[in-house]
Amino acid sequence: MIADPPVEVGAVHETEAWAFPRVAVTPVGAPGTAAGTTAFAKNYLHVDWDGSETQNDKATTNVHGVATSLTDGIGAVPLDHSVLGFAFEDQITPNDGANKIFTDDAGAADALSFSGAYKVVFLAFPLEAYGTAGQKADLVVRVLTFFGS
Repeated sequence: MIADPPVEVGAVHETEAWAFPRVAVTPVGAPGTAAGTTAFAKNYLHVDWDGSETQNDKATTNVHGVATSLTDGIGAVPLDHSVLGFAFEDQITPNDGANKIFTDDAGAADALSFSGAYKVVFLAFPLEAYGTAGQKADLVVRVLTFFGS
């Protein structure tokens, strides 16, 4: 599925973001820093963020799958905050054709997907904290299926 080596496309929240042909992989927390206001976040990740604290570090107990998205039928999945020792999920506002794929307990978007000239899946919560090993595997398979479609 990935024919070319990854190319570094920029620093996002203390780690790196990488772009593969039709694939973007980013770490948790990007909107919660100045990186969230960059052209990369807005135009490539498809996240609108104004730089305020309104959507930054909004802990949630569960993330919830969204009907008709790649998480359709998943339901509520708990986040185990002890895995990384913090609860700093971000709420996001998808833009320019991106669709929310998870919401938090308050109903705000916590993840998105985009499909156009390239594809993006962006999680604003740590995958490491997501559910059980089986739930993580199911999500990864769904994401890989989305990238392959």
